[in-house]
Amino acid sequence: TGFSYDEAVGKEICTVFSLKIDGSDENVNHFIRKEIIMQTPIGLKNNTKLLSKDGTEYLISANLSCIIDCNKNTTGIVIVFRDITRIKSMEEIVINERNNYISIFKNISLGILLIDSNFRIQHVNDALTKIFNLQNTNVIGQTIGDGLGCAYSITDGCGNSLKCQSCE
Repeated sequence: TGFSYDEAVGKEICTVFSLKIDGSDENVNHFIRKEIIMQTPIGLKNNTKLLSKDGTEYLISANLSCIIDCNKNTTGIVIVFRDITRIKSMEEIVINERNNYISIFKNISLGILLIDSNFRIQHVNDALTKIFNLQNTNVIGQTIGDGLGCAYSITDGCGNSLKCQSCE
């Protein structure tokens, strides 16, 4: 938060833990009241930001939980904040890279198929379906030979001909 212990003690919780929630005017007090009423651990909404003393925004994940005495009275609240700024940034990089690979896969003029360890087709691009005159949905889950109409697959089943060893 940027506040020292001495600066934070005695201040309103909303001052020390200033939250910014997209499309909402809720603050930490809102969640504390909700937790006291529910007495069930709750988490803050996705994309909640904590504003530090100097105005820096940190993406956070947070959970609130009541401290309840033996008479079921709330005697306090535990709030755990986690700075997930770096994690969210890394997730965004991974998503962008994945989208780039998907775009290349879909738009390249070379026919490409992705298979699993059992030689079953998981994905094909448009170029491959045009080259082999296939319907994308008909080949997903099939072995390479069955999906692409290999001559040996037609007679013996994919992987069953001696000539299939060259595919493996």
